[in-house]
Amino acid sequence: MGSLRGKGIAAATVFCLATALSAMAASLGAGQEAAFRVVDADGEPVVGAVLTLTPLDAQPDGPVDAPDGVPVLDQADTAFEPTVVLVRAGGTVRLRNSDPFNHHVYSFSRVKQFDAVMRADGAEKEIVLEEPGVVAVGCNIHDQMRGFIYVIAAPHYRETGAAGDAVFEDLAPGRYVLRPWHPLLRGRPARWEQEVTIDAEGGVKTVAIDLRAGRREGAGRGKERRKY
Repeated sequence: MGSLRGKGIAAATVFCLATALSAMAASLGAGQEAAFRVVDADGEPVVGAVLTLTPLDAQPDGPVDAPDGVPVLDQADTAFEPTVVLVRAGGTVRLRNSDPFNHHVYSFSRVKQFDAVMRADGAEKEIVLEEPGVVAVGCNIHDQMRGFIYVIAAPHYRETGAAGDAVFEDLAPGRYVLRPWHPLLRGRPARWEQEVTIDAEGGVKTVAIDLRAGRREGAGRGKERRKY
């Protein structure tokens, strides 16, 4: 009897230990959530800011954020829609003209130069973006048009919503470089980067940046000129 009882206790101990180790492994394997709020110099939320996270600590290879399908930079109502398109380095952006008249879309940016005559009513052209960085896009026919392609190399990125908030999920715990970007960001993005630690504590981290006043560019030709 004593021998059977001892074996039962030993078996129960092994089972409990295995259960605890399994729970611990699941906990360690579960990614962390990180929330950020981007504000300007006046403490107002910044909409449409892009945040990237690059790990500083060695981490195993894992999934990275990527857009769904091929991002489209449309030309509609004599404006680029959306104003900012996000694409991963090595990815493709599709230019499209939804206006009933021609556009002449171009970029002289260091990251990517291109020149494309976009015929009316649905013309499309795909551009491959090999290098990370900012590609400013304009139209030779309509000077007030301004758009941006932000080419990202960091594994994780988010764009802030109406409240200036962005939430990352499934992050490995550790140290990261957080870099914010916005079309009106004052100075180079590297000036605003900071080191952050992702852990189980949670909470919302505030990221303060300084923006230029919205510029009014181009030969307006009697039309309202757009910011950026």
